[in-house]
Amino acid sequence: RRMGRRRGMRAAAAVAVVGVGLVARGIDGWVGDAAGGALWTVLVHLLWGIAFPSARPWRLALAAFLTACVVEGLQLVHVGWLDALRSTRLGRLVLGSTFVPTDFLAYAAGAAAAWGIEMVCG
Repeated sequence: RRMGRRRGMRAAAAVAVVGVGLVARGIDGWVGDAAGGALWTVLVHLLWGIAFPSARPWRLALAAFLTACVVEGLQLVHVGWLDALRSTRLGRLVLGSTFVPTDFLAYAAGAAAAWGIEMVCG
């Protein structure tokens, strides 16, 4: 029962994060980019938490950070099917399009924020 409640809260939070993230995409410059990267990592944290509701928050944060790093690294890979995915709006939102090393800082901030929120509210 507790796991179901936790999943429901994370799902609701994920919907809210997607909404805020879409708004953040409208912010120009590095602030919008950083906010988007951090929020993307928070979303991944929540999705990992839905899949593994009993996982400790630090493990979810680490999984989210590593997932974000792998996806960022994949932006250096250009093969037909992957570029075709990135050419769609959803593919661009999920996979990104351009490798930017400073995005790793945003991912770390997002993972830390998600961990902190889970520690306080979880």
